[in-house]
Amino acid sequence: MTYLIDTHALIWFFNDPLRLSEVAYNLIENRNTPCSISKTSLFEIAIKSNIGKLNFNLSIEKIENTLIILGINVLQLESKYLDYLIKLPQFSDHKDPFDRLIISTAAVDNLKIITKDEKFNLYQNIVETVW
Repeated sequence: MTYLIDTHALIWFFNDPLRLSEVAYNLIENRNTPCSISKTSLFEIAIKSNIGKLNFNLSIEKIENTLIILGINVLQLESKYLDYLIKLPQFSDHKDPFDRLIISTAAVDNLKIITKDEKFNLYQNIVETVW
């Protein structure tokens, strides 16, 4: 199984690894576990840093380079993810565009999402999560 790391899990991995569950930390840290991150997460970090919702001390370029060194695949934003996003069910209590694109990416590429976000459970018929 290949895993897709949700944005908050990536942030915690870099800034506060004790916030990760033991399972999540081990999956991300273990080079033998195939993990990916969506370029969407890097976009989310940049946006939230810019508007003051996130204080992240690494540049986006440094984050991406570190991920590559760690053997974590950085998935580019592709039209197939956007096409799936158009068909993704709408839930009134979950409209986060970053989350929805991460879910679409995982659905298209058959990835299990490493996330603590309980709102991802709304999509349990579409994607699996692990924490």
